[in-house]
Amino acid sequence: MLKSLFTSRVFKETSTFSYGIVIGNIITIVVSTILTRIYEPEQIGYISIFNSLVVILASSTTLSYDQAIVVATSEKESNILTMLSESFLVLGSILIFFIVFTLYVFNIETHLEIPQTWLLLVPLGMLALGGINIFNSWFVDQKEFKVNSNNKIISSTLTG
Repeated sequence: MLKSLFTSRVFKETSTFSYGIVIGNIITIVVSTILTRIYEPEQIGYISIFNSLVVILASSTTLSYDQAIVVATSEKESNILTMLSESFLVLGSILIFFIVFTLYVFNIETHLEIPQTWLLLVPLGMLALGGINIFNSWFVDQKEFKVNSNNKIISSTLTG
């Protein structure tokens, strides 16, 4: 019975997916430790605010359609939800870019504790993170757990 559990398809897929998450979390811990030695606390605070803006905006612009990809009942529905999520993400990123660009050009104070030039990178971060989230959901739906696991490792390496 125990042998059949370890050789089952579900166990293999779960362990493949979990492997990527564990390795990704270890990379995040190591990179975070290195970054705190290199940068001042004020700069770490800037990065934290920037990351918070990107995460909140990337998650909200897809209107959570990326999470619905996993529970889609057909491949057609999955593809439609993927395209819909990507469309909302791109439109939201363009809207945020115009807002941030307007704030930058007219030198309007945002009262955010990060340099204004960093705000211009928020839409790019939104596109990257939102795209990763959308395609991770799509890969789960397609049962491509190895690809998803590799994405988690790469994402953790890039974001620290």
